[in-house]
Amino acid sequence: MEKQVKRKFVKDRHQFFVAIGRALVAPILRRKVNYKRQTFDLKKIGPSLIVSNHVTAFDPIFVTDTFGQQIYYIASEVIFSNGLISRALEYAYAPIPKAKSQTDITAIKQMIKIAREGGSVGVFVEGNSSFNGALYPFTDSIGKLVLMLKIPLVIFNFKGGYLTKPRWALYQKKGKFTGFVREVIPYEQYKTMSAEQISELIKEKIDINAYTDSLNVDYKGKNRAEGLQRLLFTCPECHHVNSVYTKGHYYYCEHCGLKAEYDKRGYLNLPERGKVDLVSLDKENLDYYEKFLQNNHTFSLTYGGDLIYMYKRRRRRQGKVMITLGSNGLTLIKKRGGDIVLFPLSQIDAVAVQQTRMLIFYIKDQSTIAVKLNDIDSPYQMMKTFDIFKQHSFKE
Repeated sequence: MEKQVKRKFVKDRHQFFVAIGRALVAPILRRKVNYKRQTFDLKKIGPSLIVSNHVTAFDPIFVTDTFGQQIYYIASEVIFSNGLISRALEYAYAPIPKAKSQTDITAIKQMIKIAREGGSVGVFVEGNSSFNGALYPFTDSIGKLVLMLKIPLVIFNFKGGYLTKPRWALYQKKGKFTGFVREVIPYEQYKTMSAEQISELIKEKIDINAYTDSLNVDYKGKNRAEGLQRLLFTCPECHHVNSVYTKGHYYYCEHCGLKAEYDKRGYLNLPERGKVDLVSLDKENLDYYEKFLQNNHTFSLTYGGDLIYMYKRRRRRQGKVMITLGSNGLTLIKKRGGDIVLFPLSQIDAVAVQQTRMLIFYIKDQSTIAVKLNDIDSPYQMMKTFDIFKQHSFKE
Protein backbone atom coordinates (compact mmCIF):
# COMPACT_ATOMS: atom_id res chain seq x y z
CA MET A 1 0.00 0.00 0.00
CA GLU A 2 1.35 3.43 -0.99
CA LYS A 3 2.08 5.62 2.02
CA GLN A 4 -0.08 8.76 2.08
CA VAL A 5 1.87 12.03 2.26
CA LYS A 6 0.90 14.19 5.20
CA ARG A 7 -0.24 17.51 3.78
CA LYS A 8 1.17 20.63 5.39
CA PHE A 9 0.58 23.17 2.62
CA VAL A 10 -2.03 21.67 0.27
CA LYS A 11 -5.48 22.06 1.85
CA ASP A 12 -8.98 21.13 0.62
CA ARG A 13 -10.24 24.61 1.44
CA HIS A 14 -7.98 26.10 -1.23
CA GLN A 15 -9.91 24.25 -3.96
CA PHE A 16 -13.19 25.38 -2.37
CA PHE A 17 -12.17 29.02 -2.67
CA VAL A 18 -10.96 28.44 -6.23
CA ALA A 19 -14.43 27.16 -7.12
CA ILE A 20 -16.03 30.26 -5.59
CA GLY A 21 -13.62 32.61 -7.38
CA ARG A 22 -14.14 30.79 -10.66
CA ALA A 23 -17.92 31.07 -10.37
CA LEU A 24 -18.20 34.64 -9.09
CA VAL A 25 -15.03 36.64 -9.86
CA ALA A 26 -13.50 35.18 -13.02
CA PRO A 27 -16.57 35.72 -15.27
CA ILE A 28 -16.72 39.40 -14.28
CA LEU A 29 -13.03 39.91 -15.06
CA ARG A 30 -13.31 38.03 -18.35
CA ARG A 31 -16.08 40.38 -19.47
CA LYS A 32 -14.23 43.42 -18.18
CA VAL A 33 -11.16 42.82 -20.37
CA ASN A 34 -12.80 40.69 -23.12
CA TYR A 35 -10.73 37.67 -22.12
CA LYS A 36 -11.30 34.39 -23.96
CA ARG A 37 -10.68 31.38 -21.70
CA GLN A 38 -9.32 28.11 -23.08
CA THR A 39 -9.74 25.38 -20.46
CA PHE A 40 -7.24 22.59 -19.78
CA ASP A 41 -7.64 19.49 -17.59
CA LEU A 42 -4.53 19.49 -15.40
CA LYS A 43 -5.63 16.31 -13.63
CA LYS A 44 -4.55 14.30 -16.67
CA ILE A 45 -0.90 15.07 -16.00
CA GLY A 46 -0.95 15.54 -12.22
CA PRO A 47 1.06 18.02 -10.12
CA SER A 48 2.86 20.43 -12.44
CA LEU A 49 5.01 23.53 -12.59
CA ILE A 50 3.22 26.18 -14.63
CA VAL A 51 5.32 29.00 -16.08
CA SER A 52 3.84 31.93 -17.97
CA ASN A 53 4.57 35.36 -19.36
CA HIS A 54 3.14 38.17 -17.25
CA VAL A 55 1.03 41.00 -18.70
CA THR A 56 -1.66 42.08 -16.20
CA ALA A 57 -2.51 41.98 -12.49
CA PHE A 58 -5.29 39.49 -13.33
CA ASP A 59 -2.93 36.84 -14.72
CA PRO A 60 -3.03 34.46 -11.70
CA ILE A 61 -6.84 34.51 -11.75
CA PHE A 62 -6.97 33.70 -15.46
CA VAL A 63 -4.39 30.90 -15.21
CA THR A 64 -6.30 29.32 -12.32
CA ASP A 65 -9.55 29.74 -14.27
CA THR A 66 -8.01 27.84 -17.19
CA PHE A 67 -7.17 24.80 -15.07
CA GLY A 68 -10.08 24.97 -12.65
CA GLN A 69 -7.94 23.92 -9.72
CA GLN A 70 -5.75 25.47 -7.08
CA ILE A 71 -2.35 26.72 -8.23
CA TYR A 72 0.17 27.83 -5.59
CA TYR A 73 1.81 30.98 -6.94
CA ILE A 74 5.10 32.59 -6.04
CA ALA A 75 4.30 36.08 -4.75
CA SER A 76 6.28 39.08 -3.60
CA GLU A 77 6.63 39.37 0.17
CA VAL A 78 4.97 42.80 -0.12
CA ILE A 79 1.47 41.32 -0.53
CA PHE A 80 1.75 39.59 2.87
CA SER A 81 2.00 42.88 4.78
CA ASN A 82 -1.53 44.15 4.19
CA GLY A 83 -3.15 43.11 7.46
CA LEU A 84 -6.49 41.28 7.33
CA ILE A 85 -6.56 41.30 3.53
CA SER A 86 -3.26 39.42 3.43
CA ARG A 87 -4.42 36.96 6.13
CA ALA A 88 -7.58 36.23 4.13
CA LEU A 89 -5.53 35.71 0.96
CA GLU A 90 -3.17 33.33 2.77
CA TYR A 91 -6.07 31.34 4.23
CA ALA A 92 -7.94 31.04 0.94
CA TYR A 93 -5.14 30.58 -1.61
CA ALA A 94 -1.81 30.20 0.27
CA PRO A 95 0.55 32.07 -2.10
CA ILE A 96 4.24 31.32 -1.61
CA PRO A 97 6.16 34.34 -0.26
CA LYS A 98 9.47 35.28 -1.85
CA ALA A 99 11.75 38.21 -1.12
CA LYS A 100 11.92 40.21 -4.34
CA SER A 101 15.50 41.35 -3.91
CA GLN A 102 17.06 37.95 -3.29
CA THR A 103 16.92 34.22 -3.85
CA ASP A 104 14.64 32.69 -1.24
CA ILE A 105 15.61 29.14 -0.14
CA THR A 106 12.50 28.91 2.04
CA ALA A 107 10.24 29.51 -0.99
CA ILE A 108 12.03 26.80 -2.97
CA LYS A 109 11.64 24.28 -0.15
CA GLN A 110 7.94 25.11 0.12
CA MET A 111 7.44 24.55 -3.61
CA ILE A 112 9.11 21.15 -3.40
CA LYS A 113 6.85 20.16 -0.48
CA ILE A 114 3.73 21.36 -2.32
CA ALA A 115 4.64 19.22 -5.34
CA ARG A 116 5.19 16.20 -3.08
CA GLU A 117 1.78 16.79 -1.50
CA GLY A 118 0.12 16.70 -4.93
CA GLY A 119 -0.18 20.43 -5.56
CA SER A 120 0.77 22.45 -8.64
CA VAL A 121 2.98 25.53 -8.53
CA GLY A 122 2.68 28.65 -10.69
CA VAL A 123 5.56 30.97 -11.50
CA PHE A 124 5.57 34.21 -13.48
CA VAL A 125 9.30 34.09 -14.08
CA GLU A 126 9.58 37.74 -15.12
CA GLY A 127 8.56 38.80 -11.61
CA ASN A 128 7.13 41.99 -13.11
CA SER A 129 4.38 42.33 -15.68
CA SER A 130 5.65 43.83 -18.91
CA PHE A 131 6.19 47.59 -19.07
CA ASN A 132 6.63 47.87 -22.84
CA GLY A 133 4.96 44.79 -24.37
CA ALA A 134 8.03 42.56 -24.54
CA LEU A 135 9.26 39.85 -22.18
CA TYR A 136 10.68 41.42 -19.02
CA PRO A 137 14.28 40.27 -18.30
CA PHE A 138 14.66 37.55 -15.65
CA THR A 139 17.42 35.44 -14.10
CA ASP A 140 18.23 31.88 -15.17
CA SER A 141 17.40 30.31 -11.78
CA ILE A 142 14.09 28.89 -13.06
CA GLY A 143 15.97 26.02 -14.73
CA LYS A 144 17.37 24.85 -11.39
CA LEU A 145 13.89 24.92 -9.85
CA VAL A 146 12.45 22.82 -12.70
CA LEU A 147 15.11 20.14 -12.17
CA MET A 148 14.52 20.09 -8.40
CA LEU A 149 10.74 19.66 -8.70
CA LYS A 150 10.87 16.78 -11.22
CA ILE A 151 7.27 17.28 -12.35
CA PRO A 152 5.71 18.15 -15.74
CA LEU A 153 6.53 21.63 -17.00
CA VAL A 154 3.46 23.44 -18.37
CA ILE A 155 4.12 26.42 -20.64
CA PHE A 156 1.30 28.99 -20.55
CA ASN A 157 1.01 31.99 -22.89
CA PHE A 158 -1.02 35.19 -22.69
CA LYS A 159 -1.67 37.19 -25.85
CA GLY A 160 -3.37 40.57 -26.19
CA GLY A 161 -3.25 41.41 -22.49
CA TYR A 162 -0.62 44.12 -22.71
CA LEU A 163 -2.52 46.21 -25.25
CA THR A 164 -5.71 45.79 -23.22
CA LYS A 165 -4.20 47.59 -20.23
CA PRO A 166 -0.59 48.70 -20.68
CA ARG A 167 1.07 49.15 -17.32
CA TRP A 168 1.64 52.85 -17.99
CA ALA A 169 -1.93 53.55 -19.12
CA LEU A 170 -4.49 55.48 -17.11
CA TYR A 171 -7.41 53.90 -18.95
CA GLN A 172 -8.19 50.38 -20.10
CA LYS A 173 -8.69 49.54 -23.77
CA LYS A 174 -11.13 47.00 -25.21
CA GLY A 175 -9.84 44.58 -27.81
CA LYS A 176 -9.03 40.89 -27.50
CA PHE A 177 -7.16 38.99 -24.79
CA THR A 178 -6.59 35.26 -24.46
CA GLY A 179 -4.50 32.70 -22.57
CA PHE A 180 -3.74 29.08 -23.35
CA VAL A 181 -1.45 26.13 -22.64
CA ARG A 182 1.25 26.20 -25.28
CA GLU A 183 3.07 23.01 -24.38
CA VAL A 184 3.45 20.34 -21.71
CA ILE A 185 7.00 19.05 -21.23
CA PRO A 186 7.20 15.81 -19.17
CA TYR A 187 10.03 15.26 -16.71
CA GLU A 188 11.41 12.43 -18.88
CA GLN A 189 11.85 14.90 -21.71
CA TYR A 190 13.85 17.52 -19.79
CA LYS A 191 15.65 15.50 -17.09
CA THR A 192 18.89 15.23 -19.12
CA MET A 193 18.97 18.97 -19.90
CA SER A 194 21.09 21.42 -17.93
CA ALA A 195 19.51 24.18 -15.84
CA GLU A 196 20.76 26.75 -18.35
CA GLN A 197 19.18 24.87 -21.26
CA ILE A 198 15.85 24.66 -19.47
CA SER A 199 15.94 28.37 -18.66
CA GLU A 200 16.61 29.18 -22.31
CA LEU A 201 13.80 26.85 -23.40
CA ILE A 202 11.35 28.57 -21.04
CA LYS A 203 12.50 32.00 -22.21
CA GLU A 204 11.87 30.98 -25.82
CA LYS A 205 8.43 29.49 -25.09
CA ILE A 206 7.05 32.45 -23.08
CA ASP A 207 8.62 35.19 -25.20
CA ILE A 208 5.37 36.79 -26.34
CA ASN A 209 5.72 40.23 -27.91
CA ALA A 210 2.62 42.45 -27.98
CA TYR A 211 3.47 43.49 -31.54
CA THR A 212 5.05 40.54 -33.33
CA ASP A 213 2.60 38.15 -31.62
CA SER A 214 -0.45 40.41 -31.85
CA LEU A 215 -4.05 39.24 -32.28
CA ASN A 216 -4.55 41.76 -35.12
CA VAL A 217 -7.46 43.65 -33.58
CA ASP A 218 -8.03 47.26 -32.56
CA TYR A 219 -7.85 48.21 -28.88
CA LYS A 220 -10.40 50.95 -28.46
CA GLY A 221 -10.84 53.22 -25.49
CA LYS A 222 -10.94 56.79 -24.28
CA ASN A 223 -7.76 58.83 -23.87
CA ARG A 224 -5.59 56.05 -25.31
CA ALA A 225 -2.27 57.85 -24.86
CA GLU A 226 -2.76 59.17 -21.34
CA GLY A 227 0.01 57.93 -19.06
CA LEU A 228 2.46 57.09 -21.88
CA GLN A 229 4.95 59.62 -20.47
CA ARG A 230 5.37 57.20 -17.55
CA LEU A 231 7.03 54.76 -19.96
CA LEU A 232 8.60 57.08 -22.55
CA PHE A 233 9.94 59.89 -20.39
CA THR A 234 12.49 61.03 -22.97
CA CYS A 235 11.21 62.50 -26.22
CA PRO A 236 11.70 60.04 -29.13
CA GLU A 237 12.44 62.95 -31.47
CA CYS A 238 14.66 65.43 -29.58
CA HIS A 239 15.59 63.10 -26.66
CA HIS A 240 14.90 65.80 -24.10
CA VAL A 241 14.23 64.36 -20.63
CA ASN A 242 10.91 64.91 -18.84
CA SER A 243 9.53 67.38 -21.37
CA VAL A 244 6.75 65.05 -22.56
CA TYR A 245 3.10 64.82 -21.58
CA THR A 246 -0.07 63.18 -22.88
CA LYS A 247 -3.63 64.25 -23.52
CA GLY A 248 -6.40 62.24 -25.13
CA HIS A 249 -4.94 60.01 -27.84
CA TYR A 250 -1.77 62.12 -28.23
CA TYR A 251 1.77 62.27 -26.88
CA TYR A 252 3.46 65.70 -26.84
CA CYS A 253 6.90 67.22 -26.23
CA GLU A 254 7.07 70.76 -24.87
CA HIS A 255 10.71 71.07 -25.94
CA CYS A 256 10.52 70.29 -29.67
CA GLY A 257 6.77 70.55 -30.31
CA LEU A 258 6.25 66.88 -31.13
CA LYS A 259 2.64 65.70 -31.45
CA ALA A 260 2.20 61.96 -32.03
CA GLU A 261 -0.91 59.77 -31.92
CA TYR A 262 -0.96 56.55 -29.93
CA ASP A 263 -3.14 54.42 -32.21
CA LYS A 264 -5.58 51.55 -31.65
CA ARG A 265 -2.92 48.92 -32.40
CA GLY A 266 -0.54 50.23 -29.74
CA TYR A 267 1.89 52.12 -32.01
CA LEU A 268 3.11 55.69 -31.60
CA ASN A 269 2.80 57.50 -34.92
CA LEU A 270 5.85 59.77 -35.22
CA PRO A 271 5.90 62.51 -37.90
CA GLU A 272 9.29 61.50 -39.35
CA ARG A 273 9.32 57.76 -38.65
CA GLY A 274 5.73 56.61 -38.97
CA LYS A 275 4.37 53.83 -36.72
CA VAL A 276 6.86 52.67 -34.06
CA ASP A 277 6.17 50.03 -31.42
CA LEU A 278 6.73 50.74 -27.74
CA VAL A 279 9.30 47.96 -27.35
CA SER A 280 11.64 49.74 -29.76
CA LEU A 281 10.86 53.17 -28.35
CA ASP A 282 11.46 52.08 -24.77
CA LYS A 283 14.87 50.66 -25.69
CA GLU A 284 15.79 53.99 -27.28
CA ASN A 285 14.31 55.81 -24.30
CA LEU A 286 16.52 53.93 -21.82
CA ASP A 287 19.63 54.20 -23.99
CA TYR A 288 19.31 57.98 -24.25
CA TYR A 289 18.42 58.28 -20.58
CA GLU A 290 21.50 56.36 -19.50
CA LYS A 291 23.71 58.63 -21.61
CA PHE A 292 21.93 61.65 -20.12
CA LEU A 293 22.63 60.48 -16.55
CA GLN A 294 26.25 59.75 -17.40
CA ASN A 295 26.64 63.35 -18.52
CA ASN A 296 24.51 64.87 -15.75
CA HIS A 297 25.68 63.37 -12.46
CA THR A 298 23.85 65.99 -10.43
CA PHE A 299 20.46 65.15 -11.91
CA SER A 300 17.79 64.10 -9.43
CA LEU A 301 14.19 62.96 -9.70
CA THR A 302 11.59 64.19 -7.21
CA TYR A 303 8.04 62.91 -6.67
CA GLY A 304 5.36 63.31 -4.04
CA GLY A 305 3.33 60.44 -2.65
CA ASP A 306 2.07 58.48 0.32
CA LEU A 307 4.75 56.85 2.47
CA ILE A 308 4.18 53.33 3.81
CA TYR A 309 6.50 51.24 5.97
CA MET A 310 6.03 47.55 5.22
CA TYR A 311 6.75 44.96 7.86
CA LYS A 312 6.47 41.21 7.56
CA ARG A 313 2.80 41.04 8.62
CA ARG A 314 1.57 44.64 8.66
CA ARG A 315 1.91 48.10 7.15
CA ARG A 316 2.18 51.50 8.75
CA ARG A 317 1.12 54.57 6.80
CA GLN A 318 3.28 57.63 7.41
CA GLY A 319 1.37 60.30 5.50
CA LYS A 320 2.56 62.50 2.63
CA VAL A 321 6.20 62.52 1.62
CA MET A 322 8.51 64.01 -1.00
CA ILE A 323 11.13 61.60 -2.32
CA THR A 324 14.23 62.57 -4.27
CA LEU A 325 16.56 60.07 -5.95
CA GLY A 326 20.00 61.23 -7.03
CA SER A 327 23.48 59.84 -7.40
CA ASN A 328 24.03 60.34 -3.66
CA GLY A 329 21.00 58.23 -2.70
CA LEU A 330 17.34 58.47 -1.73
CA THR A 331 16.02 61.37 0.35
CA LEU A 332 12.62 61.28 2.07
CA ILE A 333 11.08 64.46 3.46
CA LYS A 334 7.90 63.90 5.45
CA LYS A 335 5.27 66.58 4.99
CA ARG A 336 4.18 66.34 8.60
CA GLY A 337 7.06 67.33 10.86
CA GLY A 338 9.55 67.82 8.04
CA ASP A 339 11.67 64.82 9.07
CA ILE A 340 14.43 64.06 6.58
CA VAL A 341 15.80 60.55 5.99
CA LEU A 342 18.69 59.76 3.63
CA PHE A 343 19.53 56.30 2.30
CA PRO A 344 22.81 56.06 0.35
CA LEU A 345 22.62 53.96 -2.82
CA SER A 346 24.80 51.34 -1.15
CA GLN A 347 22.09 50.85 1.49
CA ILE A 348 19.36 50.13 -1.06
CA ASP A 349 19.30 46.54 -2.32
CA ALA A 350 16.73 47.06 -5.06
CA VAL A 351 13.86 49.21 -6.29
CA ALA A 352 10.74 47.62 -7.72
CA VAL A 353 7.34 48.69 -9.01
CA GLN A 354 4.16 47.05 -7.76
CA GLN A 355 1.18 47.27 -10.10
CA THR A 356 1.06 50.78 -11.63
CA ARG A 357 1.78 53.38 -8.94
CA MET A 358 3.62 51.78 -6.03
CA LEU A 359 7.39 52.16 -5.67
CA ILE A 360 9.07 49.61 -3.41
CA PHE A 361 12.49 50.31 -1.87
CA TYR A 362 14.25 47.29 -0.37
CA ILE A 363 16.57 48.70 2.29
CA LYS A 364 19.42 46.66 3.79
CA ASP A 365 18.68 45.49 7.36
CA GLN A 366 15.59 47.72 7.58
CA SER A 367 11.88 47.63 6.84
CA THR A 368 10.79 47.80 3.22
CA ILE A 369 9.63 51.27 2.19
CA ALA A 370 6.78 51.88 -0.24
CA VAL A 371 5.66 55.14 -1.82
CA LYS A 372 2.36 55.37 -3.67
CA LEU A 373 2.73 57.95 -6.42
CA ASN A 374 0.07 59.95 -8.22
CA ASP A 375 -1.22 59.03 -11.67
CA ILE A 376 1.14 61.12 -13.80
CA ASP A 377 4.49 60.35 -12.13
CA SER A 378 6.61 57.47 -13.38
CA PRO A 379 7.65 54.73 -10.95
CA TYR A 380 9.33 53.12 -13.97
CA GLN A 381 11.62 56.14 -14.42
CA MET A 382 12.46 56.13 -10.71
CA MET A 383 13.32 52.41 -10.84
CA LYS A 384 15.48 52.81 -13.95
CA THR A 385 17.18 55.90 -12.48
CA PHE A 386 18.18 53.83 -9.46
CA ASP A 387 19.41 50.95 -11.66
CA ILE A 388 21.60 53.26 -13.74
CA PHE A 389 23.00 55.20 -10.77
CA LYS A 390 23.69 51.95 -8.91
CA GLN A 391 25.35 50.36 -11.93
CA HIS A 392 27.66 53.29 -12.58
CA SER A 393 28.05 54.49 -8.96
CA PHE A 394 28.22 58.12 -10.08
CA LYS A 395 29.99 60.54 -7.79
CA GLU A 396 29.12 64.18 -7.61
